[in-house]
Amino acid sequence: MPKSVFYHPPSVDRDGIPWPGAWKNYYRVRNERRVFQNAHGDKYGYIMFMLWSVRATLNQLKGAQKNRLYNTLLYGEATLDSLTNNFSKRPDTIQTLRLYKWRHR
Repeated sequence: MPKSVFYHPPSVDRDGIPWPGAWKNYYRVRNERRVFQNAHGDKYGYIMFMLWSVRATLNQLKGAQKNRLYNTLLYGEATLDSLTNNFSKRPDTIQTLRLYKWRHR
């Protein structure tokens, strides 16, 4: 185990979630809609985001990680929150992470 001051066991700095930055992935996917809309305008950007997010979400199922199911749920939740303008979520209200914690308590 590294002796660095900046190293913490995963359960400490990731709130018990074993894959790094799960909530960062959530924010990245959720905010991608703004990126598309800034680049392509409101209507076309919205459509581009929908197409991109479906592809990105389904791509999680092809992943080799053990947590591909949770990643898929996380991407889906982020997409729905983005499309419904639910931009006020915090890491402790992301349902996929709560489900993971509940399943592995």
